[in-house]
Amino acid sequence: MFQNRITEPVWAQVAQQLHNLDANIVVGRVDCTKYLTAASHFTIRGFPTILYINSQKQIEFKGERTRDDIIDFALRVHGPPIRYLSSCDQLNDLVQDGRRVIFINFGPEADGNFTRLAAKFQPHDWFFRSLMLCQDFQPGIYALKSKNVYAKFGMLFSFITNLKIINLKI
Repeated sequence: MFQNRITEPVWAQVAQQLHNLDANIVVGRVDCTKYLTAASHFTIRGFPTILYINSQKQIEFKGERTRDDIIDFALRVHGPPIRYLSSCDQLNDLVQDGRRVIFINFGPEADGNFTRLAAKFQPHDWFFRSLMLCQDFQPGIYALKSKNVYAKFGMLFSFITNLKIINLKI
């Protein structure tokens, strides 16, 4: 990941938190004014630029430069596009966790659009799959807003079929 001095205190907190979480994510920084080859190789055009890089992908972070948002991004893109819920209690924890919007595909049938969109939108949102039905959910795709009562939906929803939008009160 690349960054600059403006985010340095936040960057140190991100590195420490990811280390404490034992997330197997290495946090580093490069001064692209000194290492022009690195800046050119990774197409750095402005500062600060925060990148997630591994052998399969390079993703630029576009969110707020806060500790929590950067950590959330790193954890989200470090794993698979779709995570599996191990229990309905895990769903309760996710909704109370404060993440923006989580998308869940409930039921025995995997939705192909959901899988494709999860891979495309992984840098922006969390995607989950549950073979079990939790609470009053029927098979299908749900968008759950965690802390807020309202939701601002982007173009992602125009691509998903059979979308059910609910507010979950726990």
